[in-house]
Amino acid sequence: MLIVTAGQRTAMWSSLLRQRVIARIREGYPQDFQILGAEQVGRVVDLGIARAAEHGFVQGDEVEKYVDLMFLLGSHFDEDPLLPWAAHIVTDQGLASPWIRITTLEVTAAKQLLLTAGAEGEHYRAALVRARLLPYEDLIRVRAEDPVADLQRLLYSLYPELYRTQSRTGLAAMMAKATAAAEQFGMAGRDGRTVLAALMFLVGTHFDRDPLHPWATEALAQPLDPAAKARALHTAAMARLDQYRLVNRTGGEGQ
Repeated sequence: MLIVTAGQRTAMWSSLLRQRVIARIREGYPQDFQILGAEQVGRVVDLGIARAAEHGFVQGDEVEKYVDLMFLLGSHFDEDPLLPWAAHIVTDQGLASPWIRITTLEVTAAKQLLLTAGAEGEHYRAALVRARLLPYEDLIRVRAEDPVADLQRLLYSLYPELYRTQSRTGLAAMMAKATAAAEQFGMAGRDGRTVLAALMFLVGTHFDRDPLHPWATEALAQPLDPAAKARALHTAAMARLDQYRLVNRTGGEGQ
């Protein structure tokens, strides 16, 4: 008689769960799946399963919802200072069960995205188009002598709907992370901080270590001087935006 051990059952369940979540991403985010490729999507899903488990989300439906939110908000959305409600919900011991927490997280995210991204994502697409059409020299130009006000004006001009929902604390934390990341990746100085802050605001504060954005990892690993690396990171980001066909040849929003 064939005997299946507990370890084998666990491995089989893990494999089936991984396949199930990947299939959901292929169906729900076909453009992301095509651009990232099956192998990279698998890396995102592996991270999602692990991070979901850290919060007690281990059932199939719970994990699917968690990975969905990663694709909408960034892989590290639950520690993003621009999304403080997410960290609060996943750690809220007052919510009786993992299912209630993940459902609350999903509902809250939908409400927040309605405010910031728009009912059909129109505000977010407009922000990405503004970023794509903004020349690099205009992106890094000085808008105010005070460094904080300088970044605030840039972020508002790129994505006002998101900016209006932010607290001073959240914005300050994100900008501090941009400054620290500029030092970490050899981009110290205003140009590097500005590019990093703009990308953090648009695609997630932790985009530099997010498997949803492998282009960033590659650009940040280049052995360039600070100014050249800032420009290379911006170039890589714009090339990725072009893959999503956000801007057509006439300069308007793509279909």
